[in-house]
Amino acid sequence: MHGNMLTVNGTKMSKSLGNSFLPHELISGEHPLLDKGYSPMTIRFFMLQAHYRSTLDISNEALQAAEKGLKRLMTA
Repeated sequence: MHGNMLTVNGTKMSKSLGNSFLPHELISGEHPLLDKGYSPMTIRFFMLQAHYRSTLDISNEALQAAEKGLKRLMTA
């Protein structure tokens, strides 16, 4: 995924701003911008919901919504 297409809480993701994530930080929740860790399937579901040409905004609220949507999908 191109770096220009990723934002965190509405700001461009960059190492200089300190708002970039490594995959294991999303899973374990070890990043200070995350409330908790998310399963790999939740992260995959979150990324698949976005159109491939649109900007993907990573936030706790968006990841929690993806987690809730995935849970509803799996129980249906």
